Formats: sequence, C-alpha cells, structure tokens
Amino acid sequence: MKNKYIFTLILISFFQFLIAQNNSIKYISGEGLSLSTNEGNYSFNIGGYIQPSYRSESSNNSLFSSKSDNIYRSNNSVFFLKGKMKSEKLKFMLSANLSKNEPLDEAWVSYEFSDDFSLSFGQMLSFINNKELMFREDKTQFNQRSILSDLFSNSGREFGVFVKSKINSPFGLFIPMISLSSGDGINSFGNDSRDPDKGSFKLGGRLDFYPLGKFSENNNQSIADFIGEDKLKLVLGVAGSINDGASNQVGEGHGDFIFYDNKGLEKYPDFSQIYFDALLKYKGASLLIEYVDSSASDIDEIYTSNPIDNGISNSILNPGQISSYLILGNQYNVQFGYLTKSNLSFDFRYGKSMPEYLSESSILRDFENYSFGISKYMNNSIKVQAVYNNTKFENDEIKYAEVLFQISF
Repeated sequence: MKNKYIFTLILISFFQFLIAQNNSIKYISGEGLSLSTNEGNYSFNIGGYIQPSYRSESSNNSLFSSKSDNIYRSNNSVFFLKGKMKSEKLKFMLSANLSKNEPLDEAWVSYEFSDDFSLSFGQMLSFINNKELMFREDKTQFNQRSILSDLFSNSGREFGVFVKSKINSPFGLFIPMISLSSGDGINSFGNDSRDPDKGSFKLGGRLDFYPLGKFSENNNQSIADFIGEDKLKLVLGVAGSINDGASNQVGEGHGDFIFYDNKGLEKYPDFSQIYFDALLKYKGASLLIEYVDSSASDIDEIYTSNPIDNGISNSILNPGQISSYLILGNQYNVQFGYLTKSNLSFDFRYGKSMPEYLSESSILRDFENYSFGISKYMNNSIKVQAVYNNTKFENDEIKYAEVLFQISF
C-alpha cells in the first residue's frame, strides 16, 4: 500500500512540474496523453487499454463427456509510460498488465546511435518469434493470439540486450535484428535467491525484408491495414533462436523441470526455433502467413532424476520422451482480413500443427484450428469484436464464441 502512495505522489508531482513549465499537453484518441517539453526535445506518452470480454466455451471428448463454461474476464488491462529524450538519444518504456499474475510486461531503455541503429536493454517484446508476436495485444487481428503464438511462446517478452538496424539497398529495405537474452522470459531471475535462473543464454535474431517499400506511416504497428495501402506492400521475415539450456517448454521460463548429468549435476537440453513469415497489405486487405519449426539437441546422457540417488538405468531420458517436456514439431498459421472504409473488419484464421513425436505424452498435439471474426473500430480507440473459434484434435473438439470490447486511452 505504501508503494502505491509513493507512485501516486510521483505522478502528481510529475504533472505539476509539466504544467508549471507551460509545456505542451494533448490527448490523442487511441494513443494516450502526450506531453512535450523544451520545444520537443523531451516527449512522454501515458496510455493503456482494457479488453473486457465474455466467452462461451464447450469441449466434446469422444472418450468422455462434453462440458461447457461461461467466462467473464479482462483479457488484458494495460498501463504504459514511454518517452523520448532527443538530445540524449534515449527512449524508454514501462508497461504493466494488471490482468496477469506477474504484471510487469516491459521495462527497457534504448540508445539510438542514429536513425538506422539502436541498442536496447531490459525486458521487452522480442522480435525473435513469429510476426504476430511483434505487435502489442491491442494491435492483433483477433481478440486472442493464434495458437501458434500461444503454443510456441509464452508472451514473447524477454530480458536482455537487443540490437536493431536498417539497411537501404537497390533491392529494398533490410532490417536485421539480434538479441542476447536470459532465455527465461519474464521475471527471468526469479523472485529471490531460492529461485535462480536456469541454463545459459538465448541467442536469437530476425531479418525483415521490404521489397516494395515500408508500410505507410502509422500502418506498421498492426496486422490490419488501417491506412488502406494504395500500392501492394509486403514484408518477408525469418527469425530464429537457440536457448542454451532450456527448463521451460518454450524456453521462456525456468525451473519447470530439472534434468541431471551422470554426475548428478543439473543439465538441460538446447531448444531451437526457426520462423518464416510474410505480411501483405493492400487497399484494406491484409494477409499474414507464418510457419515455425522447433527442435531439441544435446539430449544425450540426460537423466530425469538424480542418477546418483536413483540409479542410471531407471532415470535416463529416452529421445522421444523429450517431447513431454518441450514443444517439438512444426505449425503454420494463415490469417486474412479485410477492413472496409466504414471500419468494419472481416477476419479469418486457419492453423495446423504437426508434432515431431506422435506419442500420447507429447505436449504438441496434432490438430486443426480455424477462427472467424467480425470487428467494428470507432475513433481509433474503441473496438468491438465477435469471434467464433474451433479447434479439432483426434479425440477432442474445443469451440468457443467470444465478444470483446476494447478501449484504448
């Protein structure tokens, strides 16, 4: 409670300072409150969004019985503060999602050596996953990310160092990106000394290529084509990462399982992911295509329990058994949407998974998924969406209908 009072006092003092200095303060619908000082050398933006929703969900298992649930919740309740210090070449962002058990989403600082090269440090939404995970939750096409995004990542946010650059060429614009992170996702170093980081680091990168030029200004922060590109625009991307010692099923957490070497010391497998994606926009239409393949390596002589205590023959990890600990296999996701001039959007999504191991214990299961959505956007700050989703497994089928109301402020 004391921390809340301190935080409130800091905010009040901050606003009093800005007003006293006769600085520029304005509100932009859907983008928050913008504050500018010292002739634009320092700018700040305070905003957020909430996504209350109602979902009716049912599952039908051919081996058991069917069941249904009604769910009321706020998918995301986000508050953020970001800013830019032009003279110091610095940017920063602080973001919290109050709908999560661990509310801190992002906290990072970026130094811009030039308009084409920057280095960031902290916890941020990484670029080493699929294209959809490069957008904030309020900028995605559907009320919930695709199953590809949910299965092969947790939140897409990592703690580490991130480098981004731009290269103009006669063939188009190239944007190479490299990251070195803890490999343990959000809150990667645990709550205290009894919950330490596991494994080593995650090395990742992405290369985006714009053969037809970049998207129009303010049209590159979302999947939908809000501007309505007059000419076809396209970005092709490839991304990948290798996590040196993963103890989470997608390499964005730690301590979910413990393995050992033959001496009884902790040892973890390496986990790799590679993504290919493409995003097209033209006159209100958008098409997103994504593919991912994940694999595990360095799994020889790994034991599921301490061999010193339990015996080597009883605890050695079989090759196929690793699929019950890590998401292994490949999956693709295709999304199409069309936004009319009256800001009514019609969206379709289809995805299919192919697990590396077809055992019953494999975390990744063989399934097909499709979704239909209808959305209405109002004043760049309000979105109402209705979605129907169906996921079919071999012996199970999960369906839900959801209505989401989003307000950005």
